[in-house]
Amino acid sequence: MVFINRAKIKFIKLSRMLLIPRGHLVLDVGSGDGPFARANILCDKYISETVNRVGPISIDRPFVAGDILALPFRDNSFDYIFCSHVLEHVDDPERALNELMRVGKRGYIEMPSEFLEKLKCSPGHRWYVNINDSTLIFKEKERDVFDPFIQEVSESRLINKDKSFMKFYWSNYYTIFNIAYEWSGKINFEIFRNTTIKPSILQEQGLKKTEENRPDTEGISLKIKAAIKSIIKIIYHKDIDLYELIACPICKGSLELKEEKLFCYNCRKGYYIRDGIPILIESYSFNI
Repeated sequence: MVFINRAKIKFIKLSRMLLIPRGHLVLDVGSGDGPFARANILCDKYISETVNRVGPISIDRPFVAGDILALPFRDNSFDYIFCSHVLEHVDDPERALNELMRVGKRGYIEMPSEFLEKLKCSPGHRWYVNINDSTLIFKEKERDVFDPFIQEVSESRLINKDKSFMKFYWSNYYTIFNIAYEWSGKINFEIFRNTTIKPSILQEQGLKKTEENRPDTEGISLKIKAAIKSIIKIIYHKDIDLYELIACPICKGSLELKEEKLFCYNCRKGYYIRDGIPILIESYSFNI
């Protein structure tokens, strides 16, 4: 029954891919180690290892190193933006959401719900998230772990360990444990900040727990998923001139390509291209 319920969620995700028209240009923001198969372009802030994901980053199609708080793309460049399990990590959700609306025409956002975050804290998550009348509600966390005892029980006995619980989890994936938010034109949101306590990011301990909680069936599931993704990538392949879409992450102006570097003469900033990947993050720029 766990397999059947999990398969239903995979089918929902597959259906979401297939509903995007073939000619539409799709961006995956925060693509990480499991990019959206339908995406034509990938964008992630971290190319090297990070505690915010378990596996190594996947770069199997046009890729840009960029920050969701300052996306390095022109206005309205994409027909659809996929953003899954990213916004709960950022310091400024309002800025990130405005960037998604600036760059894309519509899209999909997925995040863990407040209930799941309190049941099983994940490394680096800054926010509890809910949805109310088509509005995303962000509440800044007061501390990393809501309750140490609940966290311990979740880690040691429930998540990916108890079949009855996992049956309940997969059958209530989008009603209790995760939030799925489709948007077109505008993202409705409210943000409530905590002005007293700032949570620290869980480092090696959080990453270790994430690795330990991978289900036993993950190997088989990953092989099936990889085969389906390969087929989808072939079907929806699109020849793209990446440099026609990118922009300065600071001023959103045009960039000039010269000798494996990109230059913004408006900001007087330069950006490196490493192994064919534009590194369009302000903190990695240089003055010109």
